[in-house]
Amino acid sequence: MSRLLERLKTDILVADGAMGTLLYANGLDNCYEAYNLTHPDKISAIHHAYLEAGADTIQTNTYAAKRHRLKGYAYNDQVKEINQAGVKIAREAAGDDAFVLGTVGALRGLKQCNLTLDEIIEETLEQVGYSFLTFGHQSSAVMRTISL
Repeated sequence: MSRLLERLKTDILVADGAMGTLLYANGLDNCYEAYNLTHPDKISAIHHAYLEAGADTIQTNTYAAKRHRLKGYAYNDQVKEINQAGVKIAREAAGDDAFVLGTVGALRGLKQCNLTLDEIIEETLEQVGYSFLTFGHQSSAVMRTISL
């Protein structure tokens, strides 16, 4: 059984908070997931701040790192690199003491997108494949606000 599941049997774990809110507060207001490539030090500093505050788990900065979402910022050809960098930064920050949860967000939200269900599934599987299967270091994946 995974180390995360073992800990959850006996302990209450503290999770990190909102990555995007802190990036915005630090003056970064564009494509948050692309900061894994352009500002990895900022992403790492946020992870470290949560860990220093007592977080047992941190989430990768990969919530919207899907081709369709990244296309709006001209990063759609860097899906793999952005997801892998997000995992690497979180894994390095966590060390051996904290758990890393890979974050996968929705493509549809308040503003509907024009993708079909098959395209949404394809992009989600692409993201999961690049970030989780490539590195295999995450403790788990967090599928957030998924609605079809």
